[in-house]
Amino acid sequence: MQVEMPDNGPAADVPDQLGSYNWGQDDEEITLEILVPAGTTSKQIAVTFKPTTVKVEVNTLEEGKRVVIDAELWGKAEGEESSWGLCDSKGGRQLTVTIAKHYTTQGHWSSFLKE
Repeated sequence: MQVEMPDNGPAADVPDQLGSYNWGQDDEEITLEILVPAGTTSKQIAVTFKPTTVKVEVNTLEEGKRVVIDAELWGKAEGEESSWGLCDSKGGRQLTVTIAKHYTTQGHWSSFLKE
């Protein structure tokens, strides 16, 4: 599910390089913050949620860097309850991806991706 996020002004924890990301978590979800180029629209982003994987592709990034994440998750996710959205941010736009943890893997994950 994709939603348009409100502009909350510049955030101190927004990544500073296009295509880079920060992540955080609580007991129920993982949140990724990805800096994408100014002018990026929802039609230029593809996010695929599966129970054990996530893929994030941004078509406005330079060739070879468009797939930001394509990996296996540390735990199981609820794809139907996961979402993403775009908002304006310092240096571009911010793509926020929220991955809902499956009830069997809620709690602290030592990483969000399996190593």
